[in-house]
Amino acid sequence: MIFTIPVTAEHIAKGKPQEACDCPVWWAIAEALPWLVDKDVTVGPENVAFHAATDQAPYGVAIIELAGIARVAISDFDNGRKVEPFEFTLDIPDHLIPAGATA
Repeated sequence: MIFTIPVTAEHIAKGKPQEACDCPVWWAIAEALPWLVDKDVTVGPENVAFHAATDQAPYGVAIIELAGIARVAISDFDNGRKVEPFEFTLDIPDHLIPAGATA
């Protein structure tokens, strides 16, 4: 299921450069998809990793590639350049979506 993730000025202000669990994109995912935060979400320069063992991800990790706009924003933020609010989409595998969640 595809979810739209808005990254707000508040997320950008709270973020810390070079932090996989404290960057603006992580904060935005945590707010937009709070049911995923208990899956130990980490954000890298190119993808998001959800650490949760399931039948579909027996090794406990589902890795989802980030949209280009999010990758550029992370790079800019980590390198001290100004980042404006933006939004991106994230295609979450069905096995990570709880019953009743909507995009």
